[in-house]
This record gives sequence, C-alpha cells and structure tokens, in this order.
Amino acid sequence: TINSSEQVGIGGSPDAMLKVTHTIDSDTAIFENARTANNGTDSVDVRIRSVNRFANLFITSKNVRSSAIKFGDEDSDAIGQLIYDNSDDSMQFVTNTAEAMRIDSSGNVGIGTTSPETSLHIANAGNSFLTLERTGTTGGTGTFAINMEGGSSQQTTMAYDDGGKLVIGRSSDPATQAGFSNDFILDSSGNVGIGTDSPS
Repeated sequence: TINSSEQVGIGGSPDAMLKVTHTIDSDTAIFENARTANNGTDSVDVRIRSVNRFANLFITSKNVRSSAIKFGDEDSDAIGQLIYDNSDDSMQFVTNTAEAMRIDSSGNVGIGTTSPETSLHIANAGNSFLTLERTGTTGGTGTFAINMEGGSSQQTTMAYDDGGKLVIGRSSDPATQAGFSNDFILDSSGNVGIGTDSPS
C-alpha cells in the first residue's frame, strides 16, 4: 500500500515512510549475503544514516516481554544475545547461550549471578574470584587477586605476585590516590607496619 503521503505499507496501512506488518510466526525480513568468494565486501550490512540530525534504533515490546539482539552461527541462531527484559527492567548479556552478566533496574552489575545485591556482585564456582592486573610498560607490572577458597581451607586470600608491598591507607581522592597516607603495610619480607612506612 502506498498512501497519498507516499508512505509504503507491506501487510498493513503505513504510518511511516516504510512499515512492514505481519501476523504469522515467521521472520519479518531477512537480509542475506550469498557471496561465496572473498573478492569484495564479505559481509551484509544494515546502515542507519542521518545526514544532519541524530540517528536512533528503537526496539520495543510489551511491558511483560523482552527485546533482544541475537548473534548466531551455523550451529546456533542465538549463541550470543543482548536482552532487555521489560518485566524487571534488567539488561542481560549472553555468551555461548548462557547469561554471563546482568545489570538490574538499580544499576547493580552481576557477573555469574542473576540477582546482584551490590553495585558489583561477582559469583564464581571456582576459587579465583577477582583479579586486578597492571600491564603498563613504566612503573612496573603485577597482578593482585582475591580468592575465596572452598574445601577444607574455607578461607579468603589476597595475593600480589611481584614481591611488592600490600598497603592500606587513606586518600582525599581514592580514584587518583591524591594525598595518600599509609596506615598499614605488609612488605615483601612479611613484616607488618602500622604507623610506619618501613617495618622491620
């Protein structure tokens, strides 16, 4: 259908420049690149372009439903997914068909859990829990890890791999470490210092 405003409707009456409507259980549209030889553009592209203004992509569904972008291959149509669940206003990230991360309606991030209780909630069935690594070429490198161990040990450990110090202190700006002062030091020899920078 083409109306007097030159709007095009496929399967129904248009209320936009192009509107495709269907009521059967099948794909609404398929864009396929059938090229077999790698002698040019080796992809199928869908482009949204605004010459002078903003460009938006809207994906909407019912209040109790979800909207998703799904990534697939020959073996699975949805091995990776980006899902927004309108029923609880959560954003879910799926890798290898399993949920890997979730952001809930409060902004809490859950990795390995679907119910994050804090700003960052990480759940892991193994021992390794959280790792921070410095890879800069100047100032040294190193890895710091926090492990929650099960079995007979039932303990939480913190480890730093380059033989440096473990320091706990205060700062006027923890993000930049401005005005940092040491309150507690555990040096590479196992000496503990409280109120001193050089325990012996």
